[in-house]
Amino acid sequence: MRDLNNKDSEGYRENYFTLILLVLLSIVVSTLIFSTVTKVDASEKVHEINMLEELLNLAKQGNVEAQVSIAQKYYLGSGVPQSYINAEKWFRVAAERGVAVSQSYLGRMYVEGHGVPQDYNEAIKWYSLASDQGDAEAQSDLGAIYQRGLGVTQNYTKAFELYMRAAEQNNSKAQSNLGLTYKKGLGVPRNYQEALKWYHLAAENNEASAQFNIGDMYRSGQGVAKDLKKAERWYFKAAKNGYGLAQFNLGIMFGNGLDMEQDLSLALMWFNIASANGIKEAREIRDDLIKHLSPNQLSKAQEMTSEWMKKTGSE
Repeated sequence: MRDLNNKDSEGYRENYFTLILLVLLSIVVSTLIFSTVTKVDASEKVHEINMLEELLNLAKQGNVEAQVSIAQKYYLGSGVPQSYINAEKWFRVAAERGVAVSQSYLGRMYVEGHGVPQDYNEAIKWYSLASDQGDAEAQSDLGAIYQRGLGVTQNYTKAFELYMRAAEQNNSKAQSNLGLTYKKGLGVPRNYQEALKWYHLAAENNEASAQFNIGDMYRSGQGVAKDLKKAERWYFKAAKNGYGLAQFNLGIMFGNGLDMEQDLSLALMWFNIASANGIKEAREIRDDLIKHLSPNQLSKAQEMTSEWMKKTGSE
Protein backbone atom coordinates (compact mmCIF):
# COMPACT_ATOMS: atom_id res chain seq x y z
CA MET A 1 0.00 0.00 0.00
CA ARG A 2 1.23 3.49 -0.84
CA ASP A 3 2.43 5.70 2.03
CA LEU A 4 0.63 8.99 1.60
CA ASN A 5 3.13 10.67 3.97
CA ASN A 6 6.08 9.64 1.81
CA LYS A 7 7.64 12.47 -0.22
CA ASP A 8 7.56 10.32 -3.33
CA SER A 9 3.82 10.07 -2.92
CA GLU A 10 3.13 13.82 -3.17
CA GLY A 11 2.02 13.59 -6.81
CA TYR A 12 -0.18 10.65 -6.01
CA ARG A 13 -1.70 12.49 -2.97
CA GLU A 14 -2.40 15.51 -5.15
CA ASN A 15 -4.16 13.40 -7.78
CA TYR A 16 -5.99 11.45 -5.09
CA PHE A 17 -7.42 14.55 -3.41
CA THR A 18 -8.27 16.10 -6.79
CA LEU A 19 -10.23 12.96 -7.62
CA ILE A 20 -12.09 13.13 -4.29
CA LEU A 21 -12.96 16.80 -4.92
CA LEU A 22 -14.24 15.97 -8.41
CA VAL A 23 -16.42 13.16 -7.04
CA LEU A 24 -17.83 15.43 -4.33
CA LEU A 25 -18.43 18.20 -6.85
CA SER A 26 -20.21 15.74 -9.13
CA ILE A 27 -22.49 14.66 -6.27
CA VAL A 28 -23.31 18.27 -5.38
CA VAL A 29 -24.05 19.18 -9.02
CA SER A 30 -26.23 16.07 -9.48
CA THR A 31 -28.13 16.90 -6.30
CA LEU A 32 -28.68 20.49 -7.44
CA ILE A 33 -29.87 19.34 -10.89
CA PHE A 34 -32.24 16.77 -9.37
CA SER A 35 -33.54 19.35 -6.91
CA THR A 36 -34.08 21.88 -9.71
CA VAL A 37 -35.85 19.36 -11.96
CA THR A 38 -38.02 18.23 -9.05
CA LYS A 39 -38.94 21.84 -8.27
CA VAL A 40 -39.71 22.54 -11.93
CA ASP A 41 -41.88 19.39 -12.15
CA ALA A 42 -43.69 20.34 -8.96
CA SER A 43 -44.12 23.91 -10.19
CA GLU A 44 -45.55 22.70 -13.51
CA LYS A 45 -47.90 20.36 -11.67
CA VAL A 46 -49.16 23.19 -9.46
CA HIS A 47 -49.59 25.40 -12.53
CA GLU A 48 -51.53 22.65 -14.30
CA ILE A 49 -53.82 22.18 -11.28
CA ASN A 50 -54.41 25.93 -11.07
CA MET A 51 -55.23 26.06 -14.79
CA LEU A 52 -57.74 23.21 -14.42
CA GLU A 53 -59.37 24.88 -11.44
CA GLU A 54 -59.60 28.14 -13.36
CA LEU A 55 -61.05 26.30 -16.38
CA LEU A 56 -63.62 24.56 -14.19
CA ASN A 57 -64.61 27.85 -12.56
CA LEU A 58 -65.08 29.47 -15.97
CA ALA A 59 -67.19 26.51 -17.07
CA LYS A 60 -69.39 26.85 -13.99
CA GLN A 61 -69.77 30.55 -14.75
CA GLY A 62 -71.17 29.68 -18.17
CA ASN A 63 -68.12 30.13 -20.40
CA VAL A 64 -68.93 27.82 -23.30
CA GLU A 65 -65.32 27.43 -24.51
CA ALA A 66 -64.33 26.34 -21.01
CA GLN A 67 -67.25 23.91 -20.88
CA VAL A 68 -66.16 22.25 -24.12
CA SER A 69 -62.50 22.22 -23.07
CA ILE A 70 -63.10 20.64 -19.66
CA ALA A 71 -65.44 18.08 -21.23
CA GLN A 72 -62.76 17.09 -23.73
CA LYS A 73 -60.20 16.76 -20.95
CA TYR A 74 -62.48 14.42 -19.01
CA TYR A 75 -63.32 12.46 -22.17
CA LEU A 76 -59.66 11.94 -23.12
CA GLY A 77 -58.22 11.80 -19.60
CA SER A 78 -55.96 14.74 -20.47
CA GLY A 79 -54.60 16.35 -17.30
CA VAL A 80 -57.42 14.81 -15.26
CA PRO A 81 -58.51 11.23 -14.51
CA GLN A 82 -60.68 10.05 -17.40
CA SER A 83 -64.35 10.37 -16.52
CA TYR A 84 -67.04 9.80 -19.13
CA ILE A 85 -69.65 10.84 -16.55
CA ASN A 86 -68.09 14.28 -16.13
CA ALA A 87 -67.40 14.53 -19.86
CA GLU A 88 -71.07 13.83 -20.66
CA LYS A 89 -72.18 16.40 -18.08
CA TRP A 90 -70.18 19.25 -19.62
CA PHE A 91 -70.72 18.20 -23.24
CA ARG A 92 -74.45 18.21 -22.59
CA VAL A 93 -74.35 21.69 -21.05
CA ALA A 94 -72.58 23.06 -24.15
CA ALA A 95 -74.63 20.93 -26.56
CA GLU A 96 -77.88 22.28 -25.20
CA ARG A 97 -76.51 25.75 -25.91
CA GLY A 98 -76.10 24.74 -29.55
CA VAL A 99 -72.35 24.03 -29.69
CA ALA A 100 -71.86 21.65 -32.64
CA VAL A 101 -68.66 19.99 -31.44
CA SER A 102 -70.30 19.09 -28.12
CA GLN A 103 -73.37 17.76 -29.92
CA SER A 104 -71.07 15.60 -32.03
CA TYR A 105 -69.26 14.27 -28.96
CA LEU A 106 -72.58 13.47 -27.30
CA GLY A 107 -73.62 11.55 -30.39
CA ARG A 108 -70.42 9.52 -30.21
CA MET A 109 -70.90 8.80 -26.51
CA TYR A 110 -74.38 7.42 -27.19
CA VAL A 111 -72.98 5.19 -29.94
CA GLU A 112 -70.14 3.94 -27.71
CA GLY A 113 -72.18 3.75 -24.52
CA HIS A 114 -69.59 5.84 -22.68
CA GLY A 115 -71.02 7.76 -19.73
CA VAL A 116 -74.56 7.04 -21.00
CA PRO A 117 -76.49 3.91 -21.99
CA GLN A 118 -75.94 3.02 -25.65
CA ASP A 119 -78.80 4.59 -27.58
CA TYR A 120 -78.65 4.99 -31.37
CA ASN A 121 -81.76 7.18 -31.45
CA GLU A 122 -80.13 9.68 -29.09
CA ALA A 123 -76.92 9.43 -31.09
CA ILE A 124 -78.78 10.24 -34.31
CA LYS A 125 -80.52 13.17 -32.62
CA TRP A 126 -77.27 14.81 -31.48
CA TYR A 127 -75.30 13.95 -34.62
CA SER A 128 -78.09 15.44 -36.75
CA LEU A 129 -78.03 18.69 -34.79
CA ALA A 130 -74.26 18.97 -35.23
CA SER A 131 -74.42 17.85 -38.86
CA ASP A 132 -76.98 20.55 -39.69
CA GLN A 133 -74.43 23.09 -38.42
CA GLY A 134 -71.81 21.70 -40.80
CA ASP A 135 -69.76 19.67 -38.31
CA ALA A 136 -67.73 17.28 -40.49
CA GLU A 137 -67.09 14.70 -37.76
CA ALA A 138 -70.82 14.46 -37.06
CA GLN A 139 -71.62 14.16 -40.76
CA SER A 140 -69.09 11.36 -41.19
CA ASP A 141 -70.24 9.46 -38.10
CA LEU A 142 -73.91 9.91 -39.00
CA GLY A 143 -73.12 8.59 -42.48
CA ALA A 144 -71.65 5.47 -40.88
CA ILE A 145 -74.85 4.98 -38.84
CA TYR A 146 -76.97 5.09 -42.01
CA GLN A 147 -74.54 2.84 -43.88
CA ARG A 148 -74.66 0.21 -41.15
CA GLY A 149 -78.34 0.67 -40.29
CA LEU A 150 -77.80 1.35 -36.58
CA GLY A 151 -81.15 2.36 -35.11
CA VAL A 152 -82.41 3.36 -38.57
CA THR A 153 -83.26 1.65 -41.83
CA GLN A 154 -80.02 1.08 -43.74
CA ASN A 155 -79.72 3.83 -46.32
CA TYR A 156 -76.64 3.89 -48.55
CA THR A 157 -77.81 6.98 -50.43
CA LYS A 158 -78.16 8.99 -47.24
CA ALA A 159 -74.78 7.70 -46.03
CA PHE A 160 -73.15 8.73 -49.31
CA GLU A 161 -74.61 12.25 -49.09
CA LEU A 162 -73.32 12.69 -45.55
CA TYR A 163 -69.88 11.32 -46.38
CA MET A 164 -69.63 13.69 -49.34
CA ARG A 165 -70.50 16.73 -47.21
CA ALA A 166 -67.82 15.80 -44.70
CA ALA A 167 -65.25 14.76 -47.30
CA GLU A 168 -65.55 18.12 -49.04
CA GLN A 169 -64.44 19.64 -45.72
CA ASN A 170 -61.31 17.46 -45.91
CA ASN A 171 -62.49 15.00 -43.27
CA SER A 172 -60.18 12.02 -43.83
CA LYS A 173 -62.51 9.46 -42.28
CA ALA A 174 -65.33 10.49 -44.61
CA GLN A 175 -62.96 10.49 -47.60
CA SER A 176 -61.94 6.92 -46.76
CA ASN A 177 -65.59 5.91 -46.35
CA LEU A 178 -66.38 7.44 -49.74
CA GLY A 179 -63.61 5.34 -51.20
CA LEU A 180 -65.22 2.22 -49.71
CA THR A 181 -68.63 3.30 -51.00
CA TYR A 182 -67.32 3.55 -54.57
CA LYS A 183 -65.22 0.39 -54.24
CA LYS A 184 -68.21 -1.72 -53.17
CA GLY A 185 -70.89 0.19 -55.07
CA LEU A 186 -72.93 1.08 -51.98
CA GLY A 187 -75.69 3.42 -53.17
CA VAL A 188 -73.61 4.48 -56.17
CA PRO A 189 -72.31 2.60 -59.24
CA ARG A 190 -69.08 0.74 -58.45
CA ASN A 191 -66.15 2.85 -59.63
CA TYR A 192 -62.60 1.85 -58.74
CA GLN A 193 -61.09 5.07 -60.08
CA GLU A 194 -63.32 7.18 -57.84
CA ALA A 195 -62.55 4.84 -54.97
CA LEU A 196 -58.80 5.34 -55.48
CA LYS A 197 -59.26 9.09 -55.80
CA TRP A 198 -60.94 9.35 -52.38
CA TYR A 199 -58.65 6.80 -50.78
CA HIS A 200 -55.62 8.80 -51.90
CA LEU A 201 -57.05 12.03 -50.52
CA ALA A 202 -57.65 10.32 -47.18
CA ALA A 203 -54.23 8.63 -47.24
CA GLU A 204 -52.56 12.01 -47.74
CA ASN A 205 -54.27 13.00 -44.48
CA ASN A 206 -52.67 9.91 -42.88
CA GLU A 207 -55.93 7.93 -42.65
CA ALA A 208 -54.80 4.35 -41.98
CA SER A 209 -57.95 2.67 -43.31
CA ALA A 210 -57.45 4.39 -46.69
CA GLN A 211 -53.78 3.40 -46.81
CA PHE A 212 -54.79 -0.19 -46.12
CA ASN A 213 -57.46 -0.19 -48.81
CA ILE A 214 -55.08 1.21 -51.43
CA GLY A 215 -52.76 -1.65 -50.52
CA ASP A 216 -55.65 -4.08 -50.96
CA MET A 217 -56.45 -2.70 -54.40
CA TYR A 218 -52.84 -3.11 -55.54
CA ARG A 219 -52.74 -6.61 -54.06
CA SER A 220 -55.89 -7.71 -55.89
CA GLY A 221 -55.48 -5.55 -59.00
CA GLN A 222 -58.77 -3.69 -58.55
CA GLY A 223 -58.72 -0.54 -60.68
CA VAL A 224 -54.93 -0.74 -60.95
CA ALA A 225 -52.36 -3.17 -62.30
CA LYS A 226 -51.64 -5.80 -59.67
CA ASP A 227 -48.44 -4.78 -57.87
CA LEU A 228 -47.44 -6.58 -54.67
CA LYS A 229 -44.51 -4.22 -54.03
CA LYS A 230 -46.86 -1.24 -53.98
CA ALA A 231 -49.31 -3.24 -51.88
CA GLU A 232 -46.55 -3.87 -49.35
CA ARG A 233 -45.62 -0.16 -49.24
CA TRP A 234 -49.21 0.91 -48.60
CA TYR A 235 -49.76 -1.81 -46.01
CA PHE A 236 -46.60 -0.62 -44.27
CA LYS A 237 -47.90 2.96 -44.14
CA ALA A 238 -51.12 1.72 -42.54
CA ALA A 239 -49.21 -0.62 -40.22
CA LYS A 240 -47.13 2.31 -38.92
CA ASN A 241 -50.42 4.01 -38.05
CA GLY A 242 -51.46 0.99 -35.99
CA TYR A 243 -53.87 -0.62 -38.47
CA GLY A 244 -54.10 -4.25 -37.39
CA LEU A 245 -55.31 -5.75 -40.68
CA ALA A 246 -52.38 -4.16 -42.54
CA GLN A 247 -49.99 -5.65 -40.00
CA PHE A 248 -51.66 -9.03 -40.47
CA ASN A 249 -51.42 -8.82 -44.28
CA LEU A 250 -47.71 -7.99 -44.04
CA GLY A 251 -47.29 -11.12 -41.94
CA ILE A 252 -49.01 -13.16 -44.66
CA MET A 253 -46.86 -11.60 -47.39
CA PHE A 254 -43.54 -12.19 -45.63
CA GLY A 255 -44.63 -15.61 -44.44
CA ASN A 256 -45.52 -16.77 -47.96
CA GLY A 257 -42.78 -14.85 -49.78
CA LEU A 258 -45.28 -13.01 -51.99
CA ASP A 259 -43.10 -11.14 -54.53
CA MET A 260 -40.42 -10.82 -51.84
CA GLU A 261 -37.91 -12.99 -50.04
CA GLN A 262 -39.63 -15.18 -47.48
CA ASP A 263 -38.76 -14.05 -43.96
CA LEU A 264 -40.47 -16.08 -41.24
CA SER A 265 -38.99 -13.99 -38.40
CA LEU A 266 -40.40 -10.83 -39.96
CA ALA A 267 -43.71 -12.60 -40.57
CA LEU A 268 -43.84 -13.59 -36.90
CA MET A 269 -43.06 -10.01 -35.89
CA TRP A 270 -46.06 -8.73 -37.87
CA PHE A 271 -48.33 -11.46 -36.49
CA ASN A 272 -47.19 -10.52 -32.96
CA ILE A 273 -48.03 -6.86 -33.58
CA ALA A 274 -51.36 -7.60 -35.30
CA SER A 275 -52.27 -9.96 -32.48
CA ALA A 276 -51.56 -7.20 -29.93
CA ASN A 277 -53.99 -5.05 -31.95
CA GLY A 278 -56.75 -7.60 -31.50
CA ILE A 279 -56.58 -9.50 -34.82
CA LYS A 280 -57.70 -12.98 -33.75
CA GLU A 281 -56.53 -14.76 -36.90
CA ALA A 282 -53.04 -13.27 -36.46
CA ARG A 283 -52.87 -14.81 -32.99
CA GLU A 284 -53.87 -18.24 -34.33
CA ILE A 285 -51.30 -18.18 -37.17
CA ARG A 286 -48.62 -16.85 -34.83
CA ASP A 287 -49.17 -19.67 -32.33
CA ASP A 288 -48.85 -22.23 -35.11
CA LEU A 289 -45.84 -20.55 -36.74
CA ILE A 290 -43.90 -20.47 -33.46
CA LYS A 291 -43.85 -24.29 -33.44
CA HIS A 292 -41.90 -24.37 -36.72
CA LEU A 293 -39.22 -21.74 -36.10
CA SER A 294 -35.69 -22.19 -34.75
CA PRO A 295 -34.60 -20.55 -31.47
CA ASN A 296 -32.61 -17.99 -33.50
CA GLN A 297 -35.64 -17.11 -35.64
CA LEU A 298 -37.83 -16.79 -32.55
CA SER A 299 -35.27 -14.60 -30.80
CA LYS A 300 -34.92 -12.36 -33.86
CA ALA A 301 -38.70 -12.01 -34.17
CA GLN A 302 -39.05 -11.10 -30.50
CA GLU A 303 -36.26 -8.54 -30.75
CA MET A 304 -37.85 -6.92 -33.83
CA THR A 305 -41.28 -6.92 -32.16
CA SER A 306 -39.93 -5.17 -29.05
CA GLU A 307 -38.06 -2.64 -31.18
CA TRP A 308 -41.20 -1.86 -33.20
CA MET A 309 -43.35 -1.51 -30.09
CA LYS A 310 -40.83 0.85 -28.51
CA LYS A 311 -40.40 2.87 -31.72
CA THR A 312 -44.14 3.31 -32.25
CA GLY A 313 -44.98 3.82 -28.56
CA SER A 314 -47.32 0.84 -28.51
CA GLU A 315 -45.68 -1.08 -25.67
